[in-house]
Amino acid sequence: MKITKRKLWKHLFRMLMIGLLFCSVSAYAVSYTVSGQVMRITTEDAEDDAIPDAVLTGEYYPYPHIRIYNSVTNMLLAEGDGGQNGQFTILFTAPAGLSIQCRVFRVIDGMATELPAARSGINTFTSIPAIKWVALKVTADHLDEYGAGGFVPYPGVGVVFTRVGRVEIPYIEQAAGNALRGLAHYATAADSLVAVNRGIPVFRKAPFGGKLLIYGSFGNPGGGLCPTPGSTIDWYRVKIQRISPTIGTAFYCMDYLSKIRTEVITSPFSVGAYSEKIGPFTGELSDATAVPGLFRVNRDVTGPIVNYFYSYPDLRVNWNSGANNGLYRISLEYYMQTGTTAAGKPVVQQFSSTCFTGTSPDPDVALHEIYLNVNNQSLQTHFDHIFISRDDPSSSNPADRRYYADGGSETGSIAGAYDFNDEGLCSIMDLESKYDVDFYFTAHHAGSFMRSYDLHIRSNDSGVNITPVNESFVSHTPGTSILWEGTPAAGTHFRVPLSSFTDPCAYVYTLNSYSRIQNGVYYLQYHHPYKAYYVIP
Repeated sequence: MKITKRKLWKHLFRMLMIGLLFCSVSAYAVSYTVSGQVMRITTEDAEDDAIPDAVLTGEYYPYPHIRIYNSVTNMLLAEGDGGQNGQFTILFTAPAGLSIQCRVFRVIDGMATELPAARSGINTFTSIPAIKWVALKVTADHLDEYGAGGFVPYPGVGVVFTRVGRVEIPYIEQAAGNALRGLAHYATAADSLVAVNRGIPVFRKAPFGGKLLIYGSFGNPGGGLCPTPGSTIDWYRVKIQRISPTIGTAFYCMDYLSKIRTEVITSPFSVGAYSEKIGPFTGELSDATAVPGLFRVNRDVTGPIVNYFYSYPDLRVNWNSGANNGLYRISLEYYMQTGTTAAGKPVVQQFSSTCFTGTSPDPDVALHEIYLNVNNQSLQTHFDHIFISRDDPSSSNPADRRYYADGGSETGSIAGAYDFNDEGLCSIMDLESKYDVDFYFTAHHAGSFMRSYDLHIRSNDSGVNITPVNESFVSHTPGTSILWEGTPAAGTHFRVPLSSFTDPCAYVYTLNSYSRIQNGVYYLQYHHPYKAYYVIP
């Protein structure tokens, strides 16, 4: 077969394009894994030329956000979040022989602020292999103090509690003597916006109840008074005690806590998820004395090959508060593990209180202990009686009433009146163009932590849709007052006039009530009992 020049050039061009395609695919087919930790370097150390880059070290930076760029083109390649100790693993695909620049960000309330590299080029890495371990070093003097910026494990500090559910500690008053101590409270419009951003209701002077998930970060034992410098907290116990209105007996939390441990193996690549019990366990002291109620301090692990990541890594306490009521102090005891028994139990040694001397200059920080106002008392919501009545035509006193009685007669006392509340649904209520409707009902919280209640009336054709009674906590408790019971425990009375019922129709009477008891994520108590009748005005 004769091949013309034109065909030959077309063939060569096709082969050239196929070759370029394969070169292109091979150039972009490299999968990279960049793992490491972010380290906080003080300005003083960063500017000290006597300290080489390789030995420039500091504290690990908690919960950073990392972005990886192509250092030549400045193209963003990938990004991810670091854990409690600054550890991270980020996977992405990019050209072979890549040089990268890693940038670290501090994220607060959704706003990301870039932290400066400790030194020029210290977070840039050239011609990285497929699996690269890096130490990112940034200058971050702001973490020399406690506050919203985070928490570094300072020697001499035990635990810093950060939130309960989604309510952060600055919104749970901790100051002794404050009437709001231990209550969740979003007082201002700005605070209310924070609540919305957190995806929670606007809690107003609201106590905690039900299952409480309490979060916090650990420090390290240390200071000149600690006999075991350099050791870590391996186990802890949760001590709970009521301190008001009366002092109660302290007890240890024994509620079960587990987490999912995700394991990422980078070579060969695999991912697995496993349920791991965090506590409670029973350990032993060196003299074989049993120590019940131990919880493991879970820590994420990152490395060039093996990585462990825990769900809810900073969740420390799962307390089913049950029937507990009052102001409670929750604190931790700290233990280090010194060995293991033949049966596999941890052998532990409790850290002396002299190892934890750190104090907080900020009243919005719950350092070492947290105070929660807890209430699990009941919310009572029910219709007690429903009568129909009219003015007594023989009396000029508006308080004198005639009540509809069984069989169509009338009585001057509710004792003999016909109680529609005793009837089943859809009974006929004939107002005979003269009767009002008297509601006797209870919407009461035993602990006086009522939020609101209302009586709602709706006709089936929606011609009537009214709320004649509507009361709330905010309008009843000005200033720092924290208590409102709703209706008295014995109930209340409200009369709805005949004029409210405009058409013969089916009507639904709904009694809505809500307490302020919450678990840090949502309100726990609400009731909506209802009655339905066919009403003839």
